[in-house]
Amino acid sequence: MSYTAVETYLGSTLLAHGFTQYRVEPDMTWRGSPAWAVYYRSSACKLQVCWAAREGGEEILLASLATPDKFGFDLNGPRWRSITGLVDTEADPGEPPAHGSGDAAQWNWDKRLLESHLDDAIAALIGTM
Repeated sequence: MSYTAVETYLGSTLLAHGFTQYRVEPDMTWRGSPAWAVYYRSSACKLQVCWAAREGGEEILLASLATPDKFGFDLNGPRWRSITGLVDTEADPGEPPAHGSGDAAQWNWDKRLLESHLDDAIAALIGTM
């Protein structure tokens, strides 16, 4: 997966929800393996899309505007929270693609996830601040 695909596949959806990209960490190393992070901001919160080869995939996370930008898989860092961990909703983006389905299948599922859960996840995050 490439960090450039975040904007290609998710950029318009994030923009529609008021998010603008403000930082990219394209060439990180996480526990000895390649990794990257792309950060977005809205008037309500921050959003991070991160990927680590060691973790086997990407994650979409939310945090308060005051939260420092720290790689999302670093659980010892500031509190970035998974969108799916914030919501309890009937909206369903469908089953995630099977392992080996390809990057486009994963990004399209991530887009459906954002479209079905992002508003509720932001409301839940704000409710915990």
